[in-house]
Amino acid sequence: SLLVFMGDVTGHGVGPAMVTSLVYGTFHMIKQIQQEKNSLDMNEIFEGINSRLLELRGTPFWMTAAALHFNPGKKIVSVIVAGAPPVIHLQKGGSFNLHFDTSSVLGSGPLNLFTTTIPYKATDRLVLLTDGILEAPFLKGRDGMAATMKYLAPKDKALSVKDTCDKIRNIMIKNSRDDEEGDDKTL
Repeated sequence: SLLVFMGDVTGHGVGPAMVTSLVYGTFHMIKQIQQEKNSLDMNEIFEGINSRLLELRGTPFWMTAAALHFNPGKKIVSVIVAGAPPVIHLQKGGSFNLHFDTSSVLGSGPLNLFTTTIPYKATDRLVLLTDGILEAPFLKGRDGMAATMKYLAPKDKALSVKDTCDKIRNIMIKNSRDDEEGDDKTL
């Protein structure tokens, strides 16, 4: 199986970098313990990270996070989200689905996660975004999102992972703003 985890800690600088390091260590410690038991429970991993963030004193550090756990034998992917934007499921032929519901950010209190399981094909692409993408003017409203998704999922073919990333990167460069932080567009 394949596990993809993405998170974005609030703020910039040394403090958030240290929190990211804490999250990294917590994630790998819980995952290693689970692997020794031949299990993988993403809810437990998210709960562990949330607990560690709540233990921090001083300035609260929050983290949006999303994870994908691929099960190639069953051709399904488990999705888990904590305060992150929707997971975008691009499909060959130009269609797309947004997978989301209300969820809480890690470190903000009791955890409310969004979880779902979706079937996937080799030609599908799943896109995880941090909260920074929501600030992009070209994605404002459902129409902007739909136009962007049609560009990323052309009707005539399935894009390679590299081509999908290149298209996202080109959209971000084309729609840059002067007030962006240096890490607002990392792919």
